[in-house]
Amino acid sequence: SGENYGLPASRFTLSELATGKDIFIIDNKIYTLAGIKQGLYRTFNNQDDTPEFIGLPEGQDMLSATGMFIDGVNMYLSDPVEGRIAVFDKGIQTAKFKGQFKSKDSSVFSGVKDVVVVGNTGKIYTVDQSKVYELDLSKLNEL
Repeated sequence: SGENYGLPASRFTLSELATGKDIFIIDNKIYTLAGIKQGLYRTFNNQDDTPEFIGLPEGQDMLSATGMFIDGVNMYLSDPVEGRIAVFDKGIQTAKFKGQFKSKDSSVFSGVKDVVVVGNTGKIYTVDQSKVYELDLSKLNEL
């Protein structure tokens, strides 16, 4: 901005990142949803810093996740294959599955694209192909 200009520079060159669907930057860490590891790749100081997802039901991963939001405590990933918003703690070496927002109606969230958390309002918003859904963040404590 202003008088300061920079040239684009490659931060890392993993070919798997070509499958990237979303990116989020927080706490000097770069989070990328992609077809790598369990669906998430995180870098810190240009080094692989990816936590291992633990606690997911057997056979599940987050390779199909389409969007994410990360706050100071949690990672929220939209997962259309499982029809949910999956919630993980923002761990260092592991990211524990805390629970999920999932509808009893299997058609809801089946095309979920992204998720945004607005902490000061206590709401989670997610969007599918034609609707925006509002969820109550306080229900996270009940997961």
